[in-house]
Amino acid sequence: MEKVRIFQSSQRQELEGQIRSEGDRTPFHLSVDGGSIRYQLRHPAQTIAVNLGRDGSTASGAGFTDPIRDTDLTLEDISMPFLYWDKLEFDGEKTVFGGRPSWQIKAYAPSRKNSSYGMVRVWVEKDSGALLKVEAYGWDGKAAKRFEVKGIQRYHGGWLLKQMRIQSLQGTRSRDKTPTYLEIEKPE
Repeated sequence: MEKVRIFQSSQRQELEGQIRSEGDRTPFHLSVDGGSIRYQLRHPAQTIAVNLGRDGSTASGAGFTDPIRDTDLTLEDISMPFLYWDKLEFDGEKTVFGGRPSWQIKAYAPSRKNSSYGMVRVWVEKDSGALLKVEAYGWDGKAAKRFEVKGIQRYHGGWLLKQMRIQSLQGTRSRDKTPTYLEIEKPE
């Protein structure tokens, strides 16, 4: 997870994108400056600020577990507090997202007050430290949400997220007929 933390905190970018669900599109401007991430949503205007740090992540601009714009995405999801949970368990090596070798890591929440998820399983690409897939489980042990990278794009000699699918789950089955997509436009 240390590699993921370093990867996340080393980014410095200004990006445009959208949150898309059921035909609704919410455009946003995304500012990433190390451990500080700011989503400036449009129509209507709303700012969501996330600060990633060694002692955990903090966020403001919406209720922590409330859906953002009636989507599957919450402030807890975009603030990624699981990156800083202390109790981690290596769960083997897997291949995901088009054959990318990845580590599978289980992260356990320190307490119920810190997260609506009891455990999060993360797939981290070995080479870059990028998150490729995340599955979040409720305190009852049932799958609650899945995040999957569906597209990446080249940017300044590296890789940048193009599309991520976020889907609420009931056990291993989808609860949504229409998932939410977080999409980043190709920077100029």
